[in-house]
Amino acid sequence: EETFEAELPVEDFETLSGFLINLCGRIPSKDEMCEIRFKNLVMQVTDATDKRIEKVIIRIEVNSDFNSDLTDTPD
Repeated sequence: EETFEAELPVEDFETLSGFLINLCGRIPSKDEMCEIRFKNLVMQVTDATDKRIEKVIIRIEVNSDFNSDLTDTPD
């Protein structure tokens, strides 16, 4: 949170992985890409096993409207 200057809803989740799994509705398979937008952050799950998310790429959108809506856009 401090690194990206964003407040995640920590009262509901203990880890970034838990937050992303909740927003995706599942753990993404290796064959799909789950991209989550939250405020000015774009989080892309790039590697996962059957039981956990292994890698996430996080980008900061500097010209974002800081849309507070959560958007799940799996490809």
